[in-house]
Amino acid sequence: MSPETLLDLSALPQFPRTAADLVRVAGRHAAARLIGAWGGRGFPVPLYTRRQAQAERRFAQLAEVVGDAAALRIVAHWGGSRLDIPTCHEAITARRHDAMRAQYDHLTLAKGYSHPEAVWEIGLTHAPVTDRTIEKALSQPNAPAAPAGGQGDLF
Repeated sequence: MSPETLLDLSALPQFPRTAADLVRVAGRHAAARLIGAWGGRGFPVPLYTRRQAQAERRFAQLAEVVGDAAALRIVAHWGGSRLDIPTCHEAITARRHDAMRAQYDHLTLAKGYSHPEAVWEIGLTHAPVTDRTIEKALSQPNAPAAPAGGQGDLF
């Protein structure tokens, strides 16, 4: 996963809190590398970077993926606990469905494609994807952007 993709996904409400925490603690580039390398895995973050062979080995594994500085920040924040590294699958799917809906609107409104023609073209662009997945994406509203700050106005 690229840091730019991670930044783009972070605007969606489906963006996992753990991913946001990783970006805040380790930085966007390190978080993107960690999610790309170990997404969906649980990493036992060592409590120390030295003192024990197992801790040194775990720290070396982490530092190999994210770099020494980011690994030190991750150990300082999550040391001694298990870090469940997100895949960001829901946010990626939401972004992909938004792109399908935008392409559908462009094809049908601007280019005059029929519904079946547009679904076919979307399938070619977003392959591999089934017609059923495209139809499901078209039936949903666009994902709202995450609010800029906090809860927002109540009234």
